[in-house]
Amino acid sequence: MKNIFLGIIIAVILTTLMLISGEIAIRTYHYFKYGGKSVGTITLDNDLGWRTTENVKFVQKKMDAGGNRYLIEYKTNKDGFRLFGNLKNNKKRKVMFVGDSFTHAVQVSNNKTYYGILGDALPIEVFAYGGGGYGTLQEFMIINKWLDVVKPDMVILQYCSNDFINNHFELELRSNRNNNGMRRPYLTNRDKIVYAIPKHSIQRNIRDIACKYFRFLYFVISRIDRLFYGKKKSGSVEDIIESKGREFPLFIESIKKTEQLVRKIATRCSKANIEIYAFCVDNGHPYYEELQRISNKNNIKFIDGIPEAIQVAEQNGVVVRAADKAHWNEKGHQIAAKVLKEYFHNKFFFRKAR
Repeated sequence: MKNIFLGIIIAVILTTLMLISGEIAIRTYHYFKYGGKSVGTITLDNDLGWRTTENVKFVQKKMDAGGNRYLIEYKTNKDGFRLFGNLKNNKKRKVMFVGDSFTHAVQVSNNKTYYGILGDALPIEVFAYGGGGYGTLQEFMIINKWLDVVKPDMVILQYCSNDFINNHFELELRSNRNNNGMRRPYLTNRDKIVYAIPKHSIQRNIRDIACKYFRFLYFVISRIDRLFYGKKKSGSVEDIIESKGREFPLFIESIKKTEQLVRKIATRCSKANIEIYAFCVDNGHPYYEELQRISNKNNIKFIDGIPEAIQVAEQNGVVVRAADKAHWNEKGHQIAAKVLKEYFHNKFFFRKAR
């Protein structure tokens, strides 16, 4: 019994020392990586679940899906916007871009994002906020908070097919592809906001503690997630959705939830007399069709063609993805900007700013 007890004590001491050493190491790494600040590109937030970290600036080498290295300069302002235009410039139309990780765009420099390219090509003031992993509720909360500050002429909402997963607790709980294990807000059927971590009970407590206090522990958990998800190519709830579509009850629930959220965004913009447009970064079935339908039903002008343009480039051998093989590299953002520019060109040149 003495040996067992001694072994337990030694194991606890070694584990504690490992966690302390790992915590010091990762905080030091973050300090140098993110321009002298011991932070990451996201920060926990009581209301949003997490937000894009403010006042971050760093220069870093990135690698794309083809193994090519390129240099990026990442910057956010004091409110977490990648780009925040001149509020006083009434000669240009103000355009507010809101989305998830494709708009957060940590893979490219500010001026190489799709909205940065549009800002250089069109007579607009750009205000862009993206949150990695965001669902539609978090995007609504950003729009709701900043609409009366920015007073944009136009809002452009960026969709992703995983919005249906992130908007529905049960679907996110059952997903091993689109679940970051972090506490996020969900909208109830009664239009109330509740907060939950989409993991089973024991994991929730560990992950909550890790997210709040221990960066190293969160780092270890997230790497285990990636390893597990990387090996598990099938068996996620997305397979059921893509196979059954509207025959799957949970997907029907998520469609209703997503439409409820999109309607809130549309209503908020409509009351302020602000035009609203939307586009999706991918066109997987059955998500894309539902996003198109939801947009049209709520008087949101849906911009088609971006996923197709990306796919054509890939088929022609162009590397358009970052190292994660999901998000866009600089070329991907250029292609998306080109489609948007062609769509908006006449609108901007023949309509005056307010």
